[in-house]
Amino acid sequence: MADYAGAVAAVKAYFTSNWTATPYGFVNEAAPVSTYEDGTLRPWVLFELVHAGSTIMGSGTPGQQTIVYDGIINAHVFVEKGSGDADGLAKAIAIGELFRNKVLYDAVTAGCFVRTGFDRNGVPRIDSGDITSDDGKWFTVTAAIPWEYWHRG
Repeated sequence: MADYAGAVAAVKAYFTSNWTATPYGFVNEAAPVSTYEDGTLRPWVLFELVHAGSTIMGSGTPGQQTIVYDGIINAHVFVEKGSGDADGLAKAIAIGELFRNKVLYDAVTAGCFVRTGFDRNGVPRIDSGDITSDDGKWFTVTAAIPWEYWHRG
């Protein structure tokens, strides 16, 4: 039976099976090793799913209504401070494109699915960093991709 936790797991699984450019980590988990053998900093991604709310999209009796949970996938790309923003931007854009117009988690329960970056307003947005993106060691560029989980409830 499809559920919200399964939808989150499906988004994470899609990312982990399709992203090989850098190490990555998830919120509330240990960060990956982010140095090369010589000790220099290695780019990495912090992958975050933010829940923004839910709404009933259709009328009907309880259990027969279409409910949509929506949120944002934030892929924070960390690159070494002073290395320029081109590498971070390239990686953030690649992650945004990875999730553009995808349908996931649609084979578990009929009528339940995840969709990412679907409409004109839902395309990936790339934050190219600002003064708050620099912590003295890392510079951060973020890909923000809208996502929705549709189900009957």
